[in-house]
Amino acid sequence: MLTAIGMAVGLGNIWRFPYIMGTNGGAGFLFIYLVTVFSVSMPILIMELIIGRRGQANPVDSVINVARESRVSSKWKIIGLVGVLNNVLTLSFYFVVAGWVLAYVPKLLNGSLITDSSDTVSSSYYSLLSNPLLVIFWQTLCIVFVAGMLLRGVKGGLERAMKIMMPALFVLLVALVVISCSVGNFTATLN
Repeated sequence: MLTAIGMAVGLGNIWRFPYIMGTNGGAGFLFIYLVTVFSVSMPILIMELIIGRRGQANPVDSVINVARESRVSSKWKIIGLVGVLNNVLTLSFYFVVAGWVLAYVPKLLNGSLITDSSDTVSSSYYSLLSNPLLVIFWQTLCIVFVAGMLLRGVKGGLERAMKIMMPALFVLLVALVVISCSVGNFTATLN
């Protein structure tokens, strides 16, 4: 369940959301956004969880198993295939971004990311992008980390990692809210 929630929240919401909320009406936008997320995303998430639990297999075979059990066409497997394709396309994007994030971890740990000026951090980012071998190195490291986690199975790998990463995501979101409240014109955002 934690994995599904993490995928629903997504990294895009963290880095884009403050800008989108600020340019689209503040608190009014937040209310409409939350209603939309819960009314559209939650039924889809629940449907996927039910099909996965009922089908007891990979996404494609789960849809086929549920279709067979419901006595409907096995052509519903296309839904499973679309889900797998969507995940592959999403991963191709997120592995690149996760590689960038991993490249910044050493700078965060030694404190230079916090103490450097925004120009220095920006220059460091463009320096990273200008070195394709370094980008590929960090991306490959991310892929190896994810593959290692998945090879340990659902219980030993995925669930174990989510017990660490989901609370970390929650702490990060709370920190972003606190920082957002203390910087800029927060009262104007609420209006």
